[in-house]
Amino acid sequence: MNSLEKRAYHEAGHVVAAYLVGYSCKKLEITGKNPLDNNESYDFREDAELIYTIYKYKEYPDRYDDLSQSAKNNCRNVASRAIIVLMGGPASESVSKNGGTVVANPVFTISVHDFEAADTIDYFLSIVKQGQHPTNYLQEVYRQVLKLMGEKEVWNAVTTLANTVVKSGDKKLERKEVEKILLETGFLSYISNLKQNRGSVRSSSSAASTATGFTKEELEKLKKECKKGPPVNKKDGVIKVINFVKGMKYSNFQIGLTDDPEGDLFFSGKIDKNDKDSYIIIETLSHSVARDVLMYFICLGMEVVPGSSKSKEASTVYVLQKQ
Repeated sequence: MNSLEKRAYHEAGHVVAAYLVGYSCKKLEITGKNPLDNNESYDFREDAELIYTIYKYKEYPDRYDDLSQSAKNNCRNVASRAIIVLMGGPASESVSKNGGTVVANPVFTISVHDFEAADTIDYFLSIVKQGQHPTNYLQEVYRQVLKLMGEKEVWNAVTTLANTVVKSGDKKLERKEVEKILLETGFLSYISNLKQNRGSVRSSSSAASTATGFTKEELEKLKKECKKGPPVNKKDGVIKVINFVKGMKYSNFQIGLTDDPEGDLFFSGKIDKNDKDSYIIIETLSHSVARDVLMYFICLGMEVVPGSSKSKEASTVYVLQKQ
C-alpha cells in the first residue's frame, strides 16, 4: 500500500471501532490525529467530557477528583471504550497489510499519537483500579480489536470506507456518506445483532488478565521506541542541505518542516517525486533538531515554504528549488 492508502485504512479503523462501542463520527478525514484529540471528526456524545478528563488525567488529576462518585464509576467503562477506538487504527492497518487476514501473534505497531493517548488512559486505569489493572492491558485490547476486524461485516465496512475516502476529491467523507456505507455493507445490522446477542457490544472491552501480553518492561521499551526518530543530528542535516544547494544562492531555495513527507509533499503536489534534483528531504532526530536546521538556513537567506508545518511533531526538513 502507498502512504495514502495506509492512512485511509488507519482512519477507517478508528471510525468503525467508534461505532462498535456506541460512538459515531462527524466526518472521516485523513488527518493522522488520534480520535481523542480530534473532536471535530468524532462524536463521543455524553462521554465527551469524561473522555477529556481521562485523557488529561496526568496533567489535571483534579478534574477527575472533582467528579461525582457516579461519574467516577462510569469513567472506567468510558476509558475502556476509548482504548478500543484508539486501537481500531493500528488493528486495521495490521489486517490490511495481511490482505484482510488476522494473523496469529501479530507485531503490535502503533503511531506515536495513538500510543501516547492509549498509554495515558492505561495509566489512568492503573491508578483508579488500584493494583487490579493488568500490565498487558493494551496488548490484550489490541488483540480483541484485531479479532473484531476479522469479522466479515466489520472488515467489509473498513475496506469500503478506506477505498471511498481515497477516491474522494478532498479525502474526506461527511457523516451521511459514512453511515450510508456502514448501512450498505451490513455493518450497522452486525452491531444491532451484537447488542441483541450479547446485551451490549461495549462488553467487548473487557480484557482477560491471564492472556499473554506486554510486561511493564516491554511497554516501557515500546514507549521509547515510539519516540525514536531517524538518525540525523543537526550537523548532519546542515551538511546534507549544504551539499544539495552547493554552488547556488540560498535565496533560490525554500525550506520547510513536515511530519508526513508522503502526504504533505508528494500527494499535495508540492514536490514532483520524479524530479529528484529539485528537492531534498531529511528526517531528523526530533522536532527541535529539525527546527534548528530550519532556523540555520533562514538566517542564511532561505525563505520558508508557505505550507511548512507548525506541528510540534514535525521532525522532517525539506528544501525545494524555487520555480
